[in-house]
Amino acid sequence: MIILTGLFLAGWPAFAQGPDLLKVSVQPQTLIADLEKAIPGLMKEADIPGLSIAVIRDGYRLLNSKKYPEAIAVLKLNVEAYPESANVYDSLAEAYLKSDNKEQAVAHYKKVLEMIPKDKKADRAFLEGLKSNGLEKLKELEKK
Repeated sequence: MIILTGLFLAGWPAFAQGPDLLKVSVQPQTLIADLEKAIPGLMKEADIPGLSIAVIRDGYRLLNSKKYPEAIAVLKLNVEAYPESANVYDSLAEAYLKSDNKEQAVAHYKKVLEMIPKDKKADRAFLEGLKSNGLEKLKELEKK
């Protein structure tokens, strides 16, 4: 919901066309697939400050409600929209960990560590925290 609200506020052209857009006859699966492909690009293009963090918060709300597939889907969109951010990979790794997908959790915590030196937007102290957390989680996961 936050994604679509953010796109509306950014003046996404489809919203500007009004409710007639909703009268188009489309198969729900096709519409969902098309939206999933379009949303990351639209998020990045909208360039709304804090949108990535808002999406992470929404992902964690879903995680805390034990809606793991939905949380993972939301957080994957964030990774697609902001692939240069170590934080988005950390959130997705956490979602995989909570959903008991150890293999994907390990892969994404490793990606966090890979992205930290490349992340030019985040605060260095914040990135050091991500690094410590990622190393700790990987160590725990390797014990299991």
